[in-house]
Amino acid sequence: MLDTTTDLNHEKLTEAMLASFADLSALVGTDEMKAGVAGARQLATTGKPVTAANIAAALGLPEKRVEEILQFFADKDFAFRDEDGTVLAMWAITVPGTDVPGSPHRITIETRGAPTVYAWCALDTLYLSYLFDTPVRVRSTCSITERDISFTVHPDGTVKEVTPTTAVLSVLIPDGPITKDVRGSFCRYVNFYADEEAGREWANKQTVTVKLLGVAEAAAWTKQHYKKLFSLDELDHETSAVGKDNLVAVDRGVNFLRQYEEFKLVPVLARLLAQGEPVSVERLASAGGWPEDEVCADLTQHPSVEWDDQGRITGFGLTLRPTPHRFDFDGKTVYGWCASDALSFPPLLGRPGIVSSTCPVTGQTIRAEVTPEAVVRVDPPGAVVSSIRPTGRVKDVRAEICGLGHFFSSREAASAWLAEYPDGFLHSVAEDFEVHRQVLAELGWTK
Repeated sequence: MLDTTTDLNHEKLTEAMLASFADLSALVGTDEMKAGVAGARQLATTGKPVTAANIAAALGLPEKRVEEILQFFADKDFAFRDEDGTVLAMWAITVPGTDVPGSPHRITIETRGAPTVYAWCALDTLYLSYLFDTPVRVRSTCSITERDISFTVHPDGTVKEVTPTTAVLSVLIPDGPITKDVRGSFCRYVNFYADEEAGREWANKQTVTVKLLGVAEAAAWTKQHYKKLFSLDELDHETSAVGKDNLVAVDRGVNFLRQYEEFKLVPVLARLLAQGEPVSVERLASAGGWPEDEVCADLTQHPSVEWDDQGRITGFGLTLRPTPHRFDFDGKTVYGWCASDALSFPPLLGRPGIVSSTCPVTGQTIRAEVTPEAVVRVDPPGAVVSSIRPTGRVKDVRAEICGLGHFFSSREAASAWLAEYPDGFLHSVAEDFEVHRQVLAELGWTK
């Protein structure tokens, strides 16, 4: 049935929601809340199932602790896992191509390479923008008229490009606590309709009480009230793979590399060097389809390019000469000039493997299991990566940039580095990987 009562600022709706989802509100600031947000982010940014190890790597939590949290959510139907324990859906996000049913509500985060995934209900599409700290493109379908509905929602609660402009959404006014089966007891009543007439037609057939809100009206309510339900203002965006700071890092990385026309050599040379032997200029030129004299001229602009005594290249970002940053794959070993280089090799080469290094402060070994798509596992979980991202050209990339890119065993271990380089970046291993994966994808360097 349709609620037609006057409810200034939708206070009745807000009170009902706060009471119904009190169990989730109680998780604010806990490991459970952080894991829920991190898991949802990973599902939305990769479009693929995630594991406890993936979430642990992003948060710096022990994998066993994350496993306990995932089971807690699974018991309450806030997460859905396959028989191997892999997460297929969690906290309002379902990835396509799994046994977990999708929904009419499709979202795409406005970040490079982001896939389209399912949101559990219409309201989820509105607050996920705040949760992910980036605009979200929303598409859905009215079940009454079968018209498509689309718009973009921004973290500040504004919506743009609403089509059709008459679109509304239905919101269930809960009459009691929702502690289990949120999709069946709540989400299925929260949908988009092409206009108020279609929404009323649907609402009048229901036995539960629902309210109809315009899309912009619902977005404003979400900003003012719905995020209070989970105290979203208190959430730490630090673990986001698509947060504003990381988008800045991606943009800086892309713009910096595009200043160097000669960096077109990097992906081709890296794949040749990864075969385990030095590469002649002639071979590099042939592989890339460039004139040999042009390749020579490009290489001579970079004093750190490594050569053997036969005039063959042995390193340019990826090197055959040992450094602290090692990548083992397919029975081979290559090295990176910096920590971020090593993490870039899986997407650059299209091969999974093990990245390992040593913390320059504690001497502890850092080890990361990495695929071309994601960091699977990190030991220790709290390890971080340092980097600087200049906006202009530098004379010697290795000396001025790569020499400052390290793995540290923890943020505490990196504190002295950050004090010395206050404009530098410290990212979790998973964050640093994702930043560089997106940079490579934008440049067309992934394999």
